[in-house]
Amino acid sequence: MRKFLAIVLALMLALSMATIAFAATATETANATIEANKDNPLTEDNNSADAEVKVKLINDKLPESPEDVDPDDEENVVYAVDIDAKGAVFTYTFDANYNTTTHQYEDGSWDKLSDVIKVTNHSNTSIDVTAVWKENGVTGVEVDATAKTAKLNNVTATLSNTEFDLASAVNAAENAAPTANIGVAISDTIPTVFSDEFALNYVTITIAGK
Repeated sequence: MRKFLAIVLALMLALSMATIAFAATATETANATIEANKDNPLTEDNNSADAEVKVKLINDKLPESPEDVDPDDEENVVYAVDIDAKGAVFTYTFDANYNTTTHQYEDGSWDKLSDVIKVTNHSNTSIDVTAVWKENGVTGVEVDATAKTAKLNNVTATLSNTEFDLASAVNAAENAAPTANIGVAISDTIPTVFSDEFALNYVTITIAGK
């Protein structure tokens, strides 16, 4: 029998400390949209959303370029930015070999070591996007803003491609809005917990009109 640890990149999810489950699934609500228009202008109060990096443990034993609307044109600019992290699930399988010297279960492995948070711009203006780990987002997490890392329970997640711009979606095909990915990589290390689940930290994604 094996032990499984799954890391789920989810959006705006409360920490769950439920009884051990027996299946790892992506979160159904792992999407958020940043929206603004003339009646609800883009401000510091509505220009960002948090993407939670969540650790889940399962114990089985052990277009053609148009001219942008000016972002200062509050009468006509419309923001709609989708953030999708529901597909980012990392699974660690513990081996039953316990090392009496290191005091760890060794020879386990991750199913993959990287995934992405997808950002899609449906706005009628181009945008700048930035992503950072939230300072003190989760109790006990160690954030290194320079290295773009967050560490908890011996699992370190590293962000990449944290600053980019996306073109306006005007004239883009219905399913071809400008999109880019924020990279998330997991350290190839042995977790120090074996059951329950916990949030590793949040990634705050902020947009601004260009």
